[in-house]
Amino acid sequence: MAPYRYRFSTAILRADSPLTKRDWSYTPHLWSYFHQSLGYIRSKPFMAVLVLRSGRFAGAIFNNQNARNPLLTHKVIRRYTVRAKAGGGQSSHDNKHGKAKSMGAQLRRYGEQMLQEDIERLLTAWVDYLSQCGVILIAATKTMRGNLFDKDDNVSTPSTATTAATAAAASAKKVQLLQKNDPRVVFVPFAVDKPTLETAKLIRDRALAVHITTAAASTTSVSAATENADGTVNNVPVSVVAAPKVSAADDEENAESLLLSNTHSRRLVAACATDSDEAAVSIIREVVQELVRLLMQLGADPERLDARGRTAYFLAKTKEMREMFRRVRGLLGEHRWQWNKTGIPEAITEEKIAQQKLKEKEKKKRAQQRKKEQKTKAEQQAKDAEVARQLQAEFQRDEKIRREAQQRQAAGTCAMCKKSLYGQDFYDVCEQRCCSTNCVQQLRRKLAADAALARFSKK
Repeated sequence: MAPYRYRFSTAILRADSPLTKRDWSYTPHLWSYFHQSLGYIRSKPFMAVLVLRSGRFAGAIFNNQNARNPLLTHKVIRRYTVRAKAGGGQSSHDNKHGKAKSMGAQLRRYGEQMLQEDIERLLTAWVDYLSQCGVILIAATKTMRGNLFDKDDNVSTPSTATTAATAAAASAKKVQLLQKNDPRVVFVPFAVDKPTLETAKLIRDRALAVHITTAAASTTSVSAATENADGTVNNVPVSVVAAPKVSAADDEENAESLLLSNTHSRRLVAACATDSDEAAVSIIREVVQELVRLLMQLGADPERLDARGRTAYFLAKTKEMREMFRRVRGLLGEHRWQWNKTGIPEAITEEKIAQQKLKEKEKKKRAQQRKKEQKTKAEQQAKDAEVARQLQAEFQRDEKIRREAQQRQAAGTCAMCKKSLYGQDFYDVCEQRCCSTNCVQQLRRKLAADAALARFSKK
C-alpha cells in the first residue's frame, strides 16, 4: 500500500504549540497536534484574519458554524502613507534619513496616525468577536505588528494614590487591542498580497487546507528515522522527487560552457584584483542567472514553494533575473510546467527579443529625430528672439529720440540768448523763460526800455 503524505500550514497551530517553536522532536505526534488545534478552532464560534501593510488594512471575522457563507463582517481601510514612486512608508523613511519637512511628508505622517486610530477603533468595536475567536491570523511585517497589539502590556497598575475618577477616565480612553502573549494569535507563515477582503479569505482557506496525497510514480519512498522521547524509533514515510538523469558528459559540457566559454572566473578574478566591487557583483549576478537557466533546463521545478509559500520567481528581485526566468520559459515551452503556478509572466522568445530590439531601435531613432527637430526649433526660436530683440531695441531707441524731441520743444529756449532749456533749470520772468540771472537782468532792462519807449511815443 502506497504511503500517504499530508501537508498543512503551521498557521492552524496555536502559538503555544511546540511545532510553532520549531521543536521537531514532536514530529511523530504531528497529526495529534493538528487534530487538537483544529478541534479547538472549530469549538469556537469565530475566527479572525487581520492583514496590515503600509497604508492598508483588511480585517475579517468568519463564522465557524456556517460553512456555506462563513464571512460574518469585514472592514478594509486605506490611508495615504506610502511615498509615491520611491515606495516605503513615511515612518520608515524618517527612521533612516530623518524627518522630512515637506507638505507630502506631513500628510503621510497624518495618514499613518489616522490609520492607527482607525485600527484601534475597529478592534475595539470587534472586541466581542475577538474574545470568542479560536485563532487570530495576522499577516503583517515585524515593523508594523506593534500597531495591532496593546502597548501597555507591561505597564504597572496605578498606585493607590490614583483617584477613582482618574482611573475611570483612563479606562474609558483605553482601546481594546490584542495582547502579545495571547496563544490564539498566530502570524501567517507565508507571503500574501496587499490587504483586501480576497486576501483575508485566501489566508483563511489556506490556513485550514490539508493536502493529502500518495507517493506518485515519479517519487521514491524512503524512511526517515525519528527518535521518540522514550528512545523508540518511528519510520515516517517521506517522498523525494527523483532528479532527471543527466550524463556525466552533458554535466561536464554544461559546467564548461558555464565557467569557461563566458570567462566568468577570469573576469571575477580581474575585478577582485582591481578592487572593483560593482564589477564583481555584476559578474556574480551573471553567474547566478546562468545557474538558474542551467538548473531549469536540467529539470529544476519552478513550481516548488519554500517554507513561506513563495516560488523562485517571487524571490527574483532584479529585472535581469526575472527576464532570465521568462527566457527559460520560452526555451522549455508551454507544455513543460504549469507556468501560471510559478508566477512567471509571458515567455520571452528570440522572436520577441528581435521585435523588442527593433522597437527600441525605432524608438531611439524617433527620439533622435525628435531631438534634432527640437534643436532646430530651438535655434529658429533663438534667431526669432534675436530679431525681435533687435527690433524692440530699435523701436525703443526711436521712441527715446522722439520723446526727447518733444521734451526739447516743450522746454523752449531762453528769451535772451536763445539757448535750449531742455534738462536745465530756468527762471520765469513776465511769462518768459531765462536760463541764468544775467539773462534775467538783461530781460528786465529790455522790458523797462521797451516800456519807456512806449510811453514817450504816446506823448
